[in-house]
Amino acid sequence: MKTEERGTAANPLTYEEWIAEGERLFGKDTKAWKTVCPVCKNVASAAEYIAAGAPHEQIGFSCIGRWTRDAWDLSNSRKKAHATTPASAYLS
Repeated sequence: MKTEERGTAANPLTYEEWIAEGERLFGKDTKAWKTVCPVCKNVASAAEYIAAGAPHEQIGFSCIGRWTRDAWDLSNSRKKAHATTPASAYLS
């Protein structure tokens, strides 16, 4: 029987393993870890979400633009995409 690779849907990482992998890839300061919005492609760190007043559970889940629309220049089409894209579209 073949063992599935760790981190796959069939063999998911534990939370502790996920954090350890993140630290290996991005460093120990989790507030410096960055995520990319799938709609507007803005890159923001956890520290930026916190500074913007975003709820903790939204860090890396929702675009930081929901709290800081004027923080960067979004094109009209990207603003429209954010306004019309249902939240469920971001779930994979």
